Amino acid sequence: MSNRSITKPIAEIAQRGRISPELVLELRRKMYQDGHIGEDEAEQLFFLDAQCPKVCPEWNVFFVEALSDYLVDQVEPRGYMSVANAAWLIDKIDEDGRLETSTELELLIKIVEKSKMIPPVLSAYVISEVKLAVAEGEGPTHQGHNLKPGVLGAAEVDLLRRTLYAAGGAGHTAVTKEEADMLFDLNDAVKHENNDPSWSDLFVKAIANYLMAAHGYSIPSRDEAMRLEKWVDDRSHRVGGLTGEVVSGAFSSMLVEGLRGVWSELKARPGTEEAYDRRQRAHEAMISVNQRISVDEAIWLSERIGRDGQFDDNERALLTFVKEESSDIHPSLQPLIDQVA
Repeated sequence: MSNRSITKPIAEIAQRGRISPELVLELRRKMYQDGHIGEDEAEQLFFLDAQCPKVCPEWNVFFVEALSDYLVDQVEPRGYMSVANAAWLIDKIDEDGRLETSTELELLIKIVEKSKMIPPVLSAYVISEVKLAVAEGEGPTHQGHNLKPGVLGAAEVDLLRRTLYAAGGAGHTAVTKEEADMLFDLNDAVKHENNDPSWSDLFVKAIANYLMAAHGYSIPSRDEAMRLEKWVDDRSHRVGGLTGEVVSGAFSSMLVEGLRGVWSELKARPGTEEAYDRRQRAHEAMISVNQRISVDEAIWLSERIGRDGQFDDNERALLTFVKEESSDIHPSLQPLIDQVA
């Protein structure tokens, strides 16, 4: 950080270690007196956030608003996050060695929401930080909910939902493979916990979107066909080995019934936030155009689902949804669907 960025008044605030509502109002007036946030002011905001352990809720709001304005609306290219700006932001967040859920994570998600497009490096970073917050995060979110490490409560699911359905995202309208992998990793990690029911809903919606959105469909090439044939041969005993565990135990019919109409519910009751509405409507349009599952998607799902040797209720509900909603189920998935769904 440059010395000129930290003025004497800012250093004195940091030394006191406390930010009050009155101080936030004063900072807001000074930093916005010329109508925009500059680079020095952005540096000062990160400095204060790292140095002041006691802050008021007004600080969290101001921090997210001012820095998202600076990075998205004022720094060129406006409306977009360049690789250089993304690198600066990641360095600033990593500087203090910890993630603040009520400020830095909220800032990341706000930038994803506001940007027309973000570079892949920032998309990957946001996903990793959300995973970290879900697995280890404690403390309040911007909405006032508390995170509980290792459990997907309503607050954690809301963070995931906001990231997945942000209007800008990584420049894609559909859920990406990286995001789908993250969701499966989380599901494996918390499948034995008392998670909020909204997690099941989000898991099935998002994975189904990745599998069934219109990513493009064509007849496999000769190389693709040979690769698929080899993959099937290599895993010819996998389904049989899982059969006993798949069919054992009580299947949660209530969960399946609750998720069975998940896509029709998405169409009928979109969220109230405009950014989420836009992306969810785009998801719906792509699903309507193409509900087929490609070769690569079929292989991916077969390798991800039941990875630990048993299927949980969320995975079973996902297969049931695929069985009922996909217009073209790839043959490599059929044995799993027949056994489970």
